Formats: sequence, C-alpha cells, structure tokens
Amino acid sequence: MDKQSSQEHSIENDSDASNRALKPNLVAIMQLQLLAPDVLRDILSRLSLKEVMRMSMLSREWTRLRICHPDLVFTKETFGIDTTNTYQGSMTVGDLLKVRAKKMELLTRKFIYHVDSVLRPLWSTSSRTTTTQDKFVVKFGLRRKHRYYIDRWVIFSTASRAKHIALDFTSDDESCFGSAFDKYMYALPLTNFSGPNGSCVRSLYLGNVYLELPPNLCGITNLKKLTLNKVSINDGDLQLLLLSCALLESLNIEKCSSLSSLRIQQELSRLQYLRVRYCDLEILVGCSKSYCI
Repeated sequence: MDKQSSQEHSIENDSDASNRALKPNLVAIMQLQLLAPDVLRDILSRLSLKEVMRMSMLSREWTRLRICHPDLVFTKETFGIDTTNTYQGSMTVGDLLKVRAKKMELLTRKFIYHVDSVLRPLWSTSSRTTTTQDKFVVKFGLRRKHRYYIDRWVIFSTASRAKHIALDFTSDDESCFGSAFDKYMYALPLTNFSGPNGSCVRSLYLGNVYLELPPNLCGITNLKKLTLNKVSINDGDLQLLLLSCALLESLNIEKCSSLSSLRIQQELSRLQYLRVRYCDLEILVGCSKSYCI
C-alpha cells in the first residue's frame, strides 16, 4: 500500500469514527422529541437556562414545541455579559465616561436581544399555555427608554402565570441613585399585576423602578412577599398598594428615598415580617402585632 492510499484509508477511518460518535447524539435528540411535553419540561427544569438555549440550537423540534423553562432568569451572567470597567492610564475622566457609556449601550442592546430571542418563540403561546412559570427574573441596568421591551416582558410574565417575579433594573453605578434620577427609571404599569392578570404572583421584587398607582388598581390578590429596592413611590401610593395586598406576609423596603412614612394598618393582618433598611421612615403600626424590623 503506497503512502497516499494509507492516508486516504486513515481519513476514512477518522470519518467513520466521527459518524459513529455523532449517531448516538442524534438518536438521543430524536428520542427526546418523542417524549411528552410534561416530561420534556421536567428535563428542562434540571438544566440551566444557558444549557436549554444550547439544546434549542441543536433541535428545532424543541423550539417548535414551545417548551418553556420553568425558571426564566435573565441576568448578565446568563448571557456571559461583562460590565466591569476597563481603564487605560492615559484617558481623562471625560473620555472614561464616554467609553463607559458606549460600552454599556452596546451591552444593553446585547442583553435585550438575547432576552427577546428566548421569549419570542413563546409570546404567541403564553396566553393559552397550560403550564405555569415558577420564576421570571430580569436583572440588568435598564431605564425608561427601554420600556418598549420591558413592557412586553412584564406582559409575558403575567400571561405565563409566573409565581415569583423579579424586575431589578439597578445599575452597577451606585452613584445613579436618588430623586434626580427618578425621571430615568422605568415606570412599571401595575395594572399588569392587578386582578386576574396577577392572580398567580406570590412574590414580587422591584428594583430601581418608578411606581404610580392607577385609579383602577384591583390589587395583587395573592401576593405574599413584596420587596421594594430603590423604588420611587410616594407615601399615599405605597399605602394603597399595601392595602390592596390582603394576603401579604412579608414586606422588605430598602433605599426608597422618596418615602417619609409607613403605616401598618389592621387590614394587613397576615403580615409577619417587616424589614426597612437605608430609609428615613416614620413607621406607624396601627394594630397590636409586633414585627421583625
């Protein structure tokens, strides 16, 4: 056997070995597609969202079935986004701020693109699916100018009947805090959580958002845990919000500089835990219960 024939034989053997390695994977994927949607959903729940995204790329069938991961947690870590500052010694403060702003704009676009890519196949089916989301989390430094995208995500979270919802738009820049920045905060439409729309919501975490209660708010009927972190809301609206959550058991308020007082009334008879941190609040308790503060 000459040298060329030997090389051709070696290449064929390598190709055969590669095909043999690929066939079990293809067979496994095809077998997964034959499973019932509930079984597939259980499998998905044991994987991270990043792993599920990779599986969807391998199998179009998974995308076609609109199988939704029970825990949709969207953070910069989910998509491998690095927001740390990279400084160069020769740059002025002004140049650093410009570079930082441009970098964050690009990373924000990347984050929004990835979230939409995951949710887009599910938007058309969220209102008629029989499954229920466990968690829906968005944690990234977004602002009011991104409301077009955030509004759709909020609508999806309630339409998919998520139990635990967290919308944390806190920036990595701690200096972007205070009443001067309220105009940049995303204004959350609480009507999306009101009445039947939010009947499945058990816990709600809000970070760096602006809240103004609509006159037709029916209440978040089954909410048991509420966390407000760097939320802009006035005393009257907070009082109305709490009174509309009759089943509330846990309340956590942090760094809400717009508040001056908090009144705990008899209607909040189920409230067991209250924590207020980094707020200059006067707390008025209108019932005989004591709380962990």
